[in-house]
Amino acid sequence: MCLRRKISWILLLLPFMASLAIAQNDGSVYSVRESVSINVSKSLFGSGPSAEVKSKALESAFENAWTSYLRDTQTQARAELYLRFGSELRKQASQICSIRVTSENYDEKASKYFIEVRGTCDIRKTEAILKNLTGSTQQAKQNSGNKPGFVFVFLARRASDATIFQDKTSKERSVTVETTGNETSSDSSRNSGGGSTNRSNEGGSVTQTQRTESKGTVQQRDTAYKYKVEMSDGVDNAVTGILSNAGFEVVKYSDVIGTCPGPSLDEVVRNFSDPKPDQAEVIPAQLRSRMIAAAKKPECNDDIKLSFFSVALLDILKSENRPDGLVRVTVALTMDVRDIRRSLATSAAAIPSVQYQALGKDRIEAANNALRMAAERGTQEVADMLRGRGLN
Repeated sequence: MCLRRKISWILLLLPFMASLAIAQNDGSVYSVRESVSINVSKSLFGSGPSAEVKSKALESAFENAWTSYLRDTQTQARAELYLRFGSELRKQASQICSIRVTSENYDEKASKYFIEVRGTCDIRKTEAILKNLTGSTQQAKQNSGNKPGFVFVFLARRASDATIFQDKTSKERSVTVETTGNETSSDSSRNSGGGSTNRSNEGGSVTQTQRTESKGTVQQRDTAYKYKVEMSDGVDNAVTGILSNAGFEVVKYSDVIGTCPGPSLDEVVRNFSDPKPDQAEVIPAQLRSRMIAAAKKPECNDDIKLSFFSVALLDILKSENRPDGLVRVTVALTMDVRDIRRSLATSAAAIPSVQYQALGKDRIEAANNALRMAAERGTQEVADMLRGRGLN
């Protein structure tokens, strides 16, 4: 009976715990929904699932929810952290995830007990536990606030105009004609005067053979785009929050050039929004080097040691109107992080062009949601990469 009461209290408290997690974590939660079935052994002393069976079903559902959470939230870098600290994380899983029973049913004929659960897992709490496990928190305390500085600039753009070129076709045609003539001869005799004549004439029949040869080229040109820079207030805030939680001193590039002269944001935006036809990179290497040089100046490394420099590019690709009235926007993120602690900046982490999608009531809201999502997930991926390499 004590075990039955204990299970009952757990089932009663779980809904409250789940709702509390949603309220306290400001949307930074992962929702789970799982169902399991447990075989029920028939007993002479009673029918239906026992408290032990219900407890086993609840534990199985929680385990499935935990597995789903790890699978769906891992990035390439985070997968390595999950693998390395999987057992330690599992010990604290009950602090990260909470679930509640939403339905249960007992099939007496099949002797099976069915249970469905829903709940949430706290992503920020997972991040805090990973920080403790990797030792970054203890290291930050030992360094007395001497955290590595991380300079970043995120730029977002969308195609505002497109010039589509028609295919240009050039054709050449050559004709060769061969003519063959037939020659005929005849003898004529006339009795008048007793004379005779011999005449030779070219025949009137001409045979012509004509050969035609055609060749040409089709010149195709890619569509030329003009871009418009998009502003998103949520991007910088999202990036700052994730990097701060990961143990970095976060500095915007716009704040760097306020103290240490370097390429202005206007110059950076011009190269980003209106790239030259022969420009190999969205941000040319020479411009990037000047930006990094500004961050490495002594006056910018007096109180904070700037260690990493990142430029991230966000392309708003397309928007789609859904039947339910919402708009879906796709955003592609490209991110590059350099270690600037040495004289020659080296690559520390990179994200190729990865696409993210988000919904909104209109294009602007959906675009802002997609930009923020791309910034959050991309920055988290980079933070996990640096943590995995022990660079933070």
